[in-house]
Formats: sequence, C-alpha cells, structure tokens
Amino acid sequence: MFGRRCLAKLAIGLTVGLGLMASGGAQSEQLFREHSNDYLTLQGGVWESGLGGNRERHAAAFGAEYRWGAHLWIVHPFVGINGTSKGGVYGYGGLLLDISLIDRLWFTPSFAVGGFSRGGGSDLGHVIEFRSGFELSYEFENKSRLGVRYEHISNAGISDTNPGTENIWLVFTVPVSKLFGK
Repeated sequence: MFGRRCLAKLAIGLTVGLGLMASGGAQSEQLFREHSNDYLTLQGGVWESGLGGNRERHAAAFGAEYRWGAHLWIVHPFVGINGTSKGGVYGYGGLLLDISLIDRLWFTPSFAVGGFSRGGGSDLGHVIEFRSGFELSYEFENKSRLGVRYEHISNAGISDTNPGTENIWLVFTVPVSKLFGK
C-alpha cells in the first residue's frame, strides 16, 4: 500500500508537529501568528529540478494558489494549479502551516493531494499524486511575500511506477485585499 519512505516522512511530520504543539503557550501564539488575509500566490520554477532527478525530464513550470486566511486550528487550507512547458497539469488542495521564524521571515510547510495529467512530460505513475514541501519567504510591510519553495510530488506507492518529482519555485504571495481593495 504505502511505501516505507512515505511512512518515514509521515512519522517525521507527526513528530515535528507534536513537538510544535508541545511548545504551547505564549511561544506557540508568537510562532503561529494568526492572520485573516486570504492570499493569492503566483509561482514559476523548474519541474524535475534535478535534485535526484533526470535532467532530460526538466520542464519550466508556472502556477497559482489561493490560500485562505481562515484557519482550522493552526493550519490554513489552500488550492492550486500548476502547468509545465511539456503540457503537464497538476491541480491540488491541501493544508499549510505559516510559521514566523523571526520578524518578516516565514517558514511554510505544506501537504496536498491532487490530480495529475502528464501531457508530454514525465509519467508519475498515477493520476492521484501527493505533494509535500516547504517555503521560506520574506514578508514586506504591505504583507506581500517573496520566497522559494521546494516540493516533492509522488503517488506514495499506490502504483508500481512511482518516480516522483522534485520541484523548485520562486513564489510571490499577495493579500487578496491588496488586489481587490477589500
């Protein structure tokens, strides 16, 4: 069913999550600063970045995400779509965690599940693909952010073919209220 690597990643994620929850109190309030802004994220990058991948599979990539300011405990829901220069498309939805490292520096791990169509690009082995990743971004005074995201997408072993892909993105995130004057 699920491969050992997937279970190991899940165990690490749960361990880190439980450790963060245990920190509790004033520390967690400062660490997980709440915001009510919805955000639009525009992104461009490299699909099959070469970190453990085959350079012949590289493709330019672009996409967008909508991140809700409303939260479920400390996580925020989001949806997105990515496309590649080889015709691949990945639509997904998931949860992210906005962690304030220091003033204006944010660490944002995320997990999503979605549907993948390869187009003329890489065969990831299944239509259902899981994405895990993290983003490091700088927040400007107007609450916009500029950052870098690394992500891994794979089918978590639900198919015999599971090459996965590592992607690197330059991301620009802007509060929706700044775009539409809410």
